[in-house]
Amino acid sequence: MPKPPIRIVEQRTVFDGYYPLQKIRYAQRRADGRVQEQTREVYGSDSGVTALLYDRTRRTLLFTRQFRIGAHLAGHDGFLIETAAGVLEGADPLERIRAEIREELGYTVDDLRHVMTLFASPGTLTEQVHYFVGEYRLDDRCSAGGGKEAKARTSRCANSAATRPWTSWLVARSWTSRLSYCCNTCSCTS
Repeated sequence: MPKPPIRIVEQRTVFDGYYPLQKIRYAQRRADGRVQEQTREVYGSDSGVTALLYDRTRRTLLFTRQFRIGAHLAGHDGFLIETAAGVLEGADPLERIRAEIREELGYTVDDLRHVMTLFASPGTLTEQVHYFVGEYRLDDRCSAGGGKEAKARTSRCANSAATRPWTSWLVARSWTSRLSYCCNTCSCTS
């Protein structure tokens, strides 16, 4: 039986915060048979879910807008337009994304399809993200959405390419040039 190509030499927790940070030293057997040691830091983050929701009739997508400290520290204002998403915390991915859609966007969406599961950033995170897609309609609205107060989500309607520069970007790269999108808790009808 061949030896495994990876062997953990040392693993220790260097920070035990919101996401624990591990320092890992491992040996990797290369294709030529030589063994090479590497040392990396890896965050042990929980896996998550996200869903892109669309309204085929109105030709809209549904997003939320949230502040993200990492984007802010990278020079962006930190307020990002995102799909509904959340951390699994032990829940079934389909059930978790349904709950996140209700919490963040204020919609009940039953017809969700799992598209793929990917590692978010496999060089530094243990997190996997389960991606879903689903159709929503205005009559699926069940609440105002906006998320939990502690998460500080904001809502903004953005249906006009003329008034929102990022709308033009989305429209130009979407499945129809006349697609607009609605961001969370507005009462727009486009």
